[in-house]
Amino acid sequence: MDAFALQAKAVCVEFPGVKALDHVDFSLMPGEIHALVGANGAGKSTLMNVLAGTNPSYGGEVWLDGRAVELRSPAAAKKLGIQIVCQEVDQALAPALSAAENMLLDELGRPGRLWINWRALYQRAERLKDQLRLGFDLRTPVHRLTLAQKQMVLIARALHSRCQILLLD
Repeated sequence: MDAFALQAKAVCVEFPGVKALDHVDFSLMPGEIHALVGANGAGKSTLMNVLAGTNPSYGGEVWLDGRAVELRSPAAAKKLGIQIVCQEVDQALAPALSAAENMLLDELGRPGRLWINWRALYQRAERLKDQLRLGFDLRTPVHRLTLAQKQMVLIARALHSRCQILLLD
């Protein structure tokens, strides 16, 4: 199993009266890009939520870099380098904060932090903006951004936190 960066084996998820995933196997090699396609209700988002730790009541196994892992919370998945950008982007954003502040939100909320170097924060955000070739002002409040721009803010946040596996739902 250690040849795969990520491997899900026999993953099962049941909701009341519905078997959403029935022994699903899925694997990723380092550097690969995958697309899951299927009809609405086929279980694509459910599998992504298992891998992102937002659906903790799954059965089966998940392996990361050759070792078994438990993805029972988003924090656990993030600690292992797995992050998701969901379809409902507004749930993951602070609408009154700027795009830059949302990109670096994890830094703003660090325990024990007494002050924020706003100039440095905006400089780091500008570097992310340049890397991703974003075409909008990072001082814009997120509630004024388009859906695509909001998604890019979340992708920038995930990349800034050095995620190893980025799931786009």
